[in-house]
Amino acid sequence: MSSYINADDFGRTPSINEAITFGFNQHILNRTTIMVNMPYVDDAVFLSKKNNFFDKVGLHINLDEGVPLTNEIRQCTLFCDETGQFNGKFRKGKISKLILFDSKARSGCRKEVEAQILKFKKLGFPLRHADSHHHVHTLPSLLPIITTVAKKNGLESMRIRFNLQSSSFIKIPLIYLINSYLKYNFETTKFFCDSLFYFQNKPKLDSMEVMCHPDVIDGKYYDVIGKRGSASYIDLINLKIV
Repeated sequence: MSSYINADDFGRTPSINEAITFGFNQHILNRTTIMVNMPYVDDAVFLSKKNNFFDKVGLHINLDEGVPLTNEIRQCTLFCDETGQFNGKFRKGKISKLILFDSKARSGCRKEVEAQILKFKKLGFPLRHADSHHHVHTLPSLLPIITTVAKKNGLESMRIRFNLQSSSFIKIPLIYLINSYLKYNFETTKFFCDSLFYFQNKPKLDSMEVMCHPDVIDGKYYDVIGKRGSASYIDLINLKIV
């Protein structure tokens, strides 16, 4: 595969949509992934068509922010709060990251991922590549569920876990197993890193994906790394693959 700079979270907010559009128009980005359950998805679709990057949009599977598309998962307290919105609880638990014992949670997750894929297709996008919000598709508890649904619907390419940045000695075998599983089931890049690692190290590798999160901050276009309040900001124009 080629190398990519992928912008996550397309459709999440108007400012993110604007920044991603800027990134494509400046030839900084060559892929993005869209959150089809978020409020500004229609704006994202419009911008991708108007600015000729519609065919570069993949799916950003989202199981921990906003309102789900399906009802069953809203009844699962591991995924949703009392208002029916995603709460991200499942990815914070040591056990739920490894295995989902609750059959209703597994069923709800499966139906929600399928619904997001179907909505993505209804919007007219080709189902070529996908990743997920906060990398939930790489959690051992969700990896086989999401993989099964994605393959059933013809997904071609899926993001792997970080494998260029340093990890704890304990995590290295797990990352290897997860990435091997993804590479067996989908087309993948060989390497994956975030934009901070790329900006600091400028690795020259074939078949690499760089993840970024463009946004507009005080009228300027940045890649936002980390949580607001403690985030780092890289001028978006500096992220071109060279």
